[in-house]
Amino acid sequence: MKRRHSVLLTVTVAVAAGLGISGLLLRAIFEVSHDRGAETYRNVYGLQIHWVSAITSLIAVALALLFAFVARVFLRWRDRKESDALLRQVDSRISAASKEQGQ
Repeated sequence: MKRRHSVLLTVTVAVAAGLGISGLLLRAIFEVSHDRGAETYRNVYGLQIHWVSAITSLIAVALALLFAFVARVFLRWRDRKESDALLRQVDSRISAASKEQGQ
């Protein structure tokens, strides 16, 4: 698949999923705020799901994504810190070798 089509497909799928999830979340918040959280809706498979369960599931997914984002930022910071330390070590060895050759 061409790069342009791949990016377009990724963005389209992300927007569609975001709209679907935000609609479900808004409806669940509305139902729970009007004291109808114990009522149910039917999903695609015909299973009944309580509105409170929908909110709980969406919050769990959001927390998992937040945790993954923080972990990724931390790992990138740590990798950058290690690579900077390695570069400093290489630079110090190069400068020490050039001083020995100059003497």
